[in-house]
Amino acid sequence: EYSETRKFSVKISYMEIYNEVIGDLLCKGNNNLKIHENLTKGIFVSDLTEVAVSECSEALELLKKGEEIRKIGRTNMNEY
Repeated sequence: EYSETRKFSVKISYMEIYNEVIGDLLCKGNNNLKIHENLTKGIFVSDLTEVAVSECSEALELLKKGEEIRKIGRTNMNEY
């Protein structure tokens, strides 16, 4: 249910797991991150960049930035 009195925030993170290594796609060179579990936070990746956004266009720009860093490999099963 929509309410004008509610406040919320949206944060974007973008990561990839490639050859069993977790890399941050919003911060080039921030690789080999670790997965942790905490009773209050749940499961999370430490040192993963989080960026607060207020508009859809900001989120799309971050996704484009991450796509530039993302690794793409060709295999016999997956050409692209």
